[in-house]
Amino acid sequence: MEEYRSRWVAKSLVPEKDSLSALRADYEERLNGLYGDIGRLTTQLTWLKKNLELNLSRDERLRLIERDSQELSVRTQVELLSVNRSGVYYQPQVPSEAEIQLKHRIDEIYTRMAVLWITKDYGSTPIGRN
Repeated sequence: MEEYRSRWVAKSLVPEKDSLSALRADYEERLNGLYGDIGRLTTQLTWLKKNLELNLSRDERLRLIERDSQELSVRTQVELLSVNRSGVYYQPQVPSEAEIQLKHRIDEIYTRMAVLWITKDYGSTPIGRN
């Protein structure tokens, strides 16, 4: 009885050549199928990214980002949507009154200097002066 049991155990633990080659063929077939899936998904991803970038504005793509997503990190989402990650976190601030006044003053000076440069370069009367 012991002899039959040991033969059965040995036979069941050591696969035969035919079953090994069948396993190998099955493995190769599954592996080739997976590589095919990877290629197909890569092509689809490239197409999707291109069309999203062409058909949606930057703001629309930013609104698609889910910060609390468990499936995709923000880094992955911005990569897929072709936007910069800094744009996700940027919070615009209203400029102060002093900053606005300073910008207007710089603009006045630049505009006045541009008129002077035109006069210097072309020897004509400054624009707006008689």
